[in-house]
Amino acid sequence: MKKILTLLFAVFAVSMATQAQVSKDQEIEALKKQIAEKQLIIRMHQQGNLVPYVHFDKNSATITNTYDASLEMLATYIKKHPNAVIEVRSYASDDETNVKALCEARAKAVIAKLTNVYKVKPAQFRTIIVGQGAKIYEQQEFNRIVTFNDNNKK
Repeated sequence: MKKILTLLFAVFAVSMATQAQVSKDQEIEALKKQIAEKQLIIRMHQQGNLVPYVHFDKNSATITNTYDASLEMLATYIKKHPNAVIEVRSYASDDETNVKALCEARAKAVIAKLTNVYKVKPAQFRTIIVGQGAKIYEQQEFNRIVTFNDNNKK
């Protein structure tokens, strides 16, 4: 009985150590992702983008409320610059499917939110479907984005 309890305790200890390592690995990966996202924001700002981006999940055109503040900020900018025509550039990662339709849906979703929620004029947008292959970012998931440029601002 004592041997069984010792063995069970050893198995439990190994299990706990494994769980702790997995947790630390997950924490490290989350921190790496945060750093990469901050680097992405810096690079995009340097490229003249108005707002960093709206990121999408794989094969999705659904905008999460995470980007509401950014979209509101963009809408304010557009309203203050009524002659601006904003390029809405839609990208996809190499691992996504139905890319053209997906990119069009992403651009339309963003424009719809800006026009319906924030009352921006639809004529102030020009859609550019970039799709796959642009590889603007090393990390695959960062290419699932829509960006906004005012070429008159450069």
